[in-house]
Amino acid sequence: MARRHVVITGTGRAGTSFLVQFLTKLGLPTGFSPDQLHRQGQWNDIARAGLEHDIRADNAPYVVKSPWFCDYAEEVLRRDDIIIEHVFIPVRDLYQAAESRRFAQRQAVIRLPILQRIKHALRPMAFHGGLWHTNNPAEQESILAHELYKLVFALSDAMIPVTLMRFPRLARDPEYLYRKLCPILAGIDYAGFEEVFQQTVRPEWIHEFPASTDTSKTRKAA
Repeated sequence: MARRHVVITGTGRAGTSFLVQFLTKLGLPTGFSPDQLHRQGQWNDIARAGLEHDIRADNAPYVVKSPWFCDYAEEVLRRDDIIIEHVFIPVRDLYQAAESRRFAQRQAVIRLPILQRIKHALRPMAFHGGLWHTNNPAEQESILAHELYKLVFALSDAMIPVTLMRFPRLARDPEYLYRKLCPILAGIDYAGFEEVFQQTVRPEWIHEFPASTDTSKTRKAA
């Protein structure tokens, strides 16, 4: 029997983890219980990232969040045993999304012990919410743009509803978010939705990075 799923994906660093936390507290099957949302191994406090699943896993929950879906969307869309009911793609200003990854990378690196930092300089490691598909911070914008295009191109060939949502608006405007998420909110009224929204949202987690034309600063991020 085919499995049915809702997918949250995109470039990451655009409120996807917040959506998983929020939908979990609303009672949707995300694969997590409210007390697991900040558990070590599922969540990284430094990057404020995690709560991901691979939709290809047999035990994947109904709501699956993963930026990596961009890389294997075409593979999944060809399968008969996986039915995707809806795809939600939070979108953030490209520079802000890339700078958020550079920031998370810097924060992770400076917390490494000296020996590990030396090893990282010789053979770069991956970090939660850090640089994605590149070790060069200056390339992150072009990589994210490519990943998003690859995702949209794959979805354009499928008969699947797709909803774009703007970050940080989705974490600041509950009425906007309610309208965007309506397709999967059966039985949840706005009053209950807004109450859980206010309990979940963390405004201090939303970073607005100052624009910079000095690419030398981004090259030093790793």
